Amino acid sequence: MKTSPLISVIVPLYNTEKYIAECIKSIISQTYTNLDILVINDASTDNGRTIVYQFQEQDSRIRIIDLKENGGIANARNTGLDNANGEFIAWCDSDDIYHHSFINTMYDILCKTEADFVECQCVSGQDFNSQLFDNIKIDNIEYAIGGKDEFLKRFASHQLQTSLWSKLFRKEVFADFRFPSNRLYEENLFYFHYYPVLKKAAYITSPLYFYRSRAGSIMKTLRERELQQELQLSCDFLRFANSLPNGYKNAFRAKTLKLLLNIWQRSVTADIPIVKKCRWRKEISNIINTIVLQHLNLSNKERTLLKIHNSTIVYLAYMLYNNCLLYTSPSPRDSTSS
Repeated sequence: MKTSPLISVIVPLYNTEKYIAECIKSIISQTYTNLDILVINDASTDNGRTIVYQFQEQDSRIRIIDLKENGGIANARNTGLDNANGEFIAWCDSDDIYHHSFINTMYDILCKTEADFVECQCVSGQDFNSQLFDNIKIDNIEYAIGGKDEFLKRFASHQLQTSLWSKLFRKEVFADFRFPSNRLYEENLFYFHYYPVLKKAAYITSPLYFYRSRAGSIMKTLRERELQQELQLSCDFLRFANSLPNGYKNAFRAKTLKLLLNIWQRSVTADIPIVKKCRWRKEISNIINTIVLQHLNLSNKERTLLKIHNSTIVYLAYMLYNNCLLYTSPSPRDSTSS
């Protein structure tokens, strides 16, 4: 009988003692049992490491790797990749929870489709309730498959979750990639990198992952550094857009515009000096002007109106939504000038 391949589950750990027990229980209780569970302790200052050690005493599949100093999520992920022994890679945030059949279902569909990775949906909330997974019919899981076109459509329209934790990957996907340090939203950089060689992906319609939304998490905390990282990400998205086939360029430029408008809104409410807020507005306007004036097919009237309203972010929002830039299903046939 063929032995099930080893699958590595990487769990970056930093100060989540309140939730880590639930997380580990959901992993060790998987119906798929041949697991290599790596908990990367990113120099936690609470009792999270002790809690994991107690599980490790009862389950030899768990390995704890202690980092000497807090290096951030990218460093923890890279350490996990460097030490993973499995043929496949799954991820789990230390405050989140797997459905008991998360690994088995994802692996089964990955094998059936011969995909590079498989994605599932998630449910979110502050507190986990097992009833959230009650309506999932594991024996009748629906999914879609596709190549580069399907990937770009989903990425452009926010159907693709850029998070790692909702997916199971073949290990070779990360063969020549490591997450850059000192960057937030670094998952996007991975997809930019991997897109040229992507062959096929599968997308499950059912939620098999619980994402815990916490007020103090990275995604909720607003500081100047996060705003700067988002601005840098918008530039990365623009470069990615310009590298794509014509049918997808405008879809990703529109995605960039939406991100920039969100940054503008966040900068207004951020607790930073007014001088810096003015600098944000200037930088954002410059990038938007580059996208709108250089890359979009605007009429002379639209260009004149844009120049008149150049300093008005409301008008830029109008340009975004009323010129039909948010393509939800772009097609290579929708060719536009580059």
